[in-house]
Amino acid sequence: MLGLVLLVGWTVIYIPTGRPRTMSMAVLCASNLRQVGLGCIMYANDNNGHWPDDLSHMMIAEDVAPEIFVCPAGSDTPAAGPTTQAIAANFALPGHNSYVYLGKGLVEPLAPNLVVAYERPQPKGHPGTNVLFADGHVERLDASVATTFLRTAQASSTAFAWTPAK
Repeated sequence: MLGLVLLVGWTVIYIPTGRPRTMSMAVLCASNLRQVGLGCIMYANDNNGHWPDDLSHMMIAEDVAPEIFVCPAGSDTPAAGPTTQAIAANFALPGHNSYVYLGKGLVEPLAPNLVVAYERPQPKGHPGTNVLFADGHVERLDASVATTFLRTAQASSTAFAWTPAK
């Protein structure tokens, strides 16, 4: 009887339900995007304030793992290859990058509210989107704000200032 109680207790505590899993995926996606931002900032520090033209340049220069460019909530897979250059070439193919990068041509100093990357829209179970700002912080936009944000972002191919309404 005690074993059954422990089994039920373990099940309640350790087996995630849909909502916590959705939130944990959002947190992992945000963490990956934050690491992308740190890689871009490191790249800029190494290149006289110039941000990378694309994420593959940053991947090579800063030795960033291809797993960082994939949101686990989506269907993308990390780029693979026998060398860093092969990985970067495969990275350019569709399905290996969950984020839209807008940092091409940016030079430090940058306004902290400048959007430099954002998460591509994910499946229904992952509402909202993560946004990377020039100062390296990531904000999670809920579904209603994300819709407005994505309309603005898709109309722009370059970095733009964004201050979410509170």
